Amino acid sequence: MPSMVRFCSFVWRQRWPVAAVCLICLLLIVTLSRNRLDEQPQSQPHQVVQTFNSPIQQSKSSIPSLIVYNRVPKTGSTSFVNMAYDLCWSNQIHVIHISTSRNQHVLTLANQAALVHNLTGWREMQPMMVHGHVAYLDFGRLVPSTKSSRAIRKMTTKKQNADQTD
Repeated sequence: MPSMVRFCSFVWRQRWPVAAVCLICLLLIVTLSRNRLDEQPQSQPHQVVQTFNSPIQQSKSSIPSLIVYNRVPKTGSTSFVNMAYDLCWSNQIHVIHISTSRNQHVLTLANQAALVHNLTGWREMQPMMVHGHVAYLDFGRLVPSTKSSRAIRKMTTKKQNADQTD
């Protein structure tokens, strides 16, 4: 037991180097586990995409079961989405907001495929309108019956608006 006491007193005296080593080890573990999690879904993206050929997603209905609206700042997207929320009950559609983890606007191909698969397989909520701030997500490439809308603005418009407010 005296050796344990000596070891603990040594660690206590050398606490900054020991704390630095522990912190480095912790950061290394977090980095390695994060890389492993990021690589895991990407190892089999073709198998996830192949599930989109099921009969559920290839309905020939004239009314789309999924409408995707990619929100772009300063284009009136908030007003448009608020109107959709106001009209959803009377038109019997569901409005759903996409919230990405860690505010990550660019999704990997595997995450895109998983999101599309989850939304198209959610039969209880269809028809639905999905909106969110996502860099570019081509639902039409994976599910042809999906309707997608994106508002694009010129960067000069923002500058002109800023000049008018000055």
